[in-house]
Amino acid sequence: MDQEELKELGMSNLDKVLRALDKGDVEEARKCAQVMEQEAKHAHDLMVDFVWVLLTYIGKRYGDDEMVKAMRFRHAGQPQVAERMLGMIAEDAVRFKTMIHRAHHSRMTLTEEEDRFVLKLDPCNTGGRMLRQGLDQPPMNLGKLQKKLPESWNQTDVSYYCGHCALHSIMGVEKGAPHPTWIYDRPKNSQDPCYQYCYKRTQDVPEKYFSELGLKKPKD
Repeated sequence: MDQEELKELGMSNLDKVLRALDKGDVEEARKCAQVMEQEAKHAHDLMVDFVWVLLTYIGKRYGDDEMVKAMRFRHAGQPQVAERMLGMIAEDAVRFKTMIHRAHHSRMTLTEEEDRFVLKLDPCNTGGRMLRQGLDQPPMNLGKLQKKLPESWNQTDVSYYCGHCALHSIMGVEKGAPHPTWIYDRPKNSQDPCYQYCYKRTQDVPEKYFSELGLKKPKD
């Protein structure tokens, strides 16, 4: 390799985008930006897959309850999404959550209804993507919750990875939120979108979204 190639290999994609823009080379900047997205998504997806693999080892070796304990242990180590959204108005919670899914490289559509915001993920680039890729099928056979637990929305056949979304909802209420900041409407068919709802007022949240998480809706 010559010195120029070595220098290029050590330069971040962002620096390459900025260099091209400084030169006024829009096409080169576009190319570098596309490479940046592709490489970042590749690294992201490998690490998210890795999380589900580890949860599968714990769950299949020690059971669903221990897998949930492992998730809680991880989330107790530093402030998570649930804690960081405590006290946010709905609009700020929407801004925060969409920031997270942009970082996840998810495909999003956001709409506002009278009582809530609706986030359509087609797919969510974490659990949704992995299920669409069939990582729960042979040869990977990544694990799913088989017990009806609050962390599985009191359902069975929920991927270990997706269980952390239910856990975030539960933890937010445990930490003082009047209702789950984000409510998850998971598809039964992995090819369908996942919907997430951010309600503007606690009284508008249907009772079922509390009970499926083992929570009680506060009285008016």
